[in-house]
Amino acid sequence: MSDMSVKQQQQIESLNSEIQILQKKLDSKTKAFAILINELDALKHE
Repeated sequence: MSDMSVKQQQQIESLNSEIQILQKKLDSKTKAFAILINELDALKHE
């Protein structure tokens, strides 16, 4: 493997890690929004 392909592989791994982190953050925010929507719905029906 040449140096360039090693660097590219490292960049790919770094980007994949970043994607996983961002997916977890998005999932967390999605769940938080779902909770808020449910609470808002409950308040509307009171």
